[in-house]
Amino acid sequence: MSNELRVPLQNDEEKRESRYSFHRTLEPLEIEGMTKTETPTDKLTIFQTLEAKYKSSIAYYYMIFSALFMCSNAVCVKLLVNIPPFELLFFRSILLLVFLAIYISYFNNQIAINDRKNRRLILFQSLLAFFLGYCYFYGIKNMPLSEAIVIMYTNPMFTGFLAWILVKEYYPLYEKLSALISVVGVILMIRPEFIFGPGDNNDNDKRQYAALICLVVSLLLSLNGIFIKLTGKSVHPITLVLFGVLFSSFLAPIACLIFEGFTGPGWTEVLQIFLMALFNFFGQFFLTKSYQLSEKTIGITLANYIQMFFAYLFDMIVIGYKPEVYSLIGSILIIISCLYILIKMRK
Repeated sequence: MSNELRVPLQNDEEKRESRYSFHRTLEPLEIEGMTKTETPTDKLTIFQTLEAKYKSSIAYYYMIFSALFMCSNAVCVKLLVNIPPFELLFFRSILLLVFLAIYISYFNNQIAINDRKNRRLILFQSLLAFFLGYCYFYGIKNMPLSEAIVIMYTNPMFTGFLAWILVKEYYPLYEKLSALISVVGVILMIRPEFIFGPGDNNDNDKRQYAALICLVVSLLLSLNGIFIKLTGKSVHPITLVLFGVLFSSFLAPIACLIFEGFTGPGWTEVLQIFLMALFNFFGQFFLTKSYQLSEKTIGITLANYIQMFFAYLFDMIVIGYKPEVYSLIGSILIIISCLYILIKMRK
């Protein structure tokens, strides 16, 4: 009798995990890049020691570190005002290749792709990573940091819809209503002229365009999550990030020559680019560690929204931007609606 009762519970859990997989797409492609591996020696690393000591809470500590590093990465992008997005993407990709080479050689990860279907998926995913990187840089550089981050975190309103369209998953009413509230919040942050009238700022058109690009980032993140789900567990996660970075390393300089040209960073900018790539690497590392060690994936996804708090904090302290009333109201609507979707997914 006990076995008969346990089977449906397992099936229900699998269904919930299927839905979780789409709501984990807050992470960019590189998020799946680092995996837990065994150390070649018997000596415990500092991470293993902490994970053994704080089993129940270490995943949330890792998430806080990830949010801090990722916001620091975004601040570096914001401060690099003279480096165009494609050029910035190229430099970051080269540095990430170096970091990944060190990581792969140390942990001896397998990056082979034996399945033809997965090769095609990884090709599309790598192209997606290239466009995602460019849109991320463009949005951060042309919008207030806090507003850009909040709009990029609207992807829960896309994930349910995309899962319904592409994978035929159930699209509940609460997700539809929450997505509608998120749309209202985005409108308040973008403040289109046909609703609010012409703005006083001469850069208003560029800001509105950047906000739409941030929405594209959110959409691409959701599509990325679907690609990750389709590749399954047969592909080593380090393969996904490696090929994405390789594609960006080749495509970004070509795009830069065609659309922007190379400006060439100064010594101060070289340091900022190095810090940007380093913060990005460690942000992704701690984010992946957090997801690996969490018992409830959706809880970690909720904790990841702390990055918005850091974004507003850094925007005011480092950048010196004071958010407008409409932007604050729009941010609150987006955060509440997206968190509501994620909290409902826990039940």
